[in-house]
Amino acid sequence: MDPYVSSPVAHQTPATGRVYTIVPHDHGASGAIVEGIFLVNSVPARILFDSGASHSIISYTFMNRLQLVAHPLDEPLSVSTPLGEVSLLESVCRRCVISLDESEFIIDLFVLRMLDFDIILGMDRLSSYHVSIDCFAKTVSLWASDGSELIIVTSQGNRFVESFLAYIEEVLLRDRGTGLSET
Repeated sequence: MDPYVSSPVAHQTPATGRVYTIVPHDHGASGAIVEGIFLVNSVPARILFDSGASHSIISYTFMNRLQLVAHPLDEPLSVSTPLGEVSLLESVCRRCVISLDESEFIIDLFVLRMLDFDIILGMDRLSSYHVSIDCFAKTVSLWASDGSELIIVTSQGNRFVESFLAYIEEVLLRDRGTGLSET
């Protein structure tokens, strides 16, 4: 029997939670997400910072890619999705290392079959690191274990950062063109 397929659990009422993500094809709300590519156990992962999710999740596929061991939960956790579906979380990957800039964060991730992201960081982990998400500016700020503040700025949907990066690219191309014509 596949331990990641929901099965009836006798005489136990699972705890409840929420897992909310905004998928890329939902153009009406996609401006409100903060996501990025960061290292998880030294492997690049597509991570969503989601203050609407009650728990942090790792996709079943990404768990397998990392060859992580999933530990069964003492009690399953029932989570609701935005589509009104309910899934049972029955296992957790312990002590995963998420690298953001030079800082590392150790977190436990519940296993769920999902397609859009490798990791969803929910309030169970975000609150412990005093995370602040600014959906308009597309930034995430949090406190590292050494007491320093880490601010992550995403470029997608951030007009200022997109304009700044375009300007830098233009300057580099112009400088490269100038250097070629002088030789």
